[in-house]
Amino acid sequence: SPDGKQSVVMKKFACKTVAEANNVLRELNCLNTIRHEHILDLKYKYEVKLDNTLAFYHITLYCGVPLSKKIEEGQYSMMEVKR
Repeated sequence: SPDGKQSVVMKKFACKTVAEANNVLRELNCLNTIRHEHILDLKYKYEVKLDNTLAFYHITLYCGVPLSKKIEEGQYSMMEVKR
């Protein structure tokens, strides 16, 4: 960004069951350990419990326009994305 600060994206997972929470935790733990040029590093993760819902948040660096939008605009074909 022009001011030297990094933009981030926050994704929220709201879990109502223990099984859902375990699946989210497994995904977040994988993201925390994977290092690959095409996978964003997980910068932070935290959890919040409200009533009967457990919410997990994960924060990564913002990488620009979402891939889905680039596909819709014809910048990439599905074959290119799969590759």
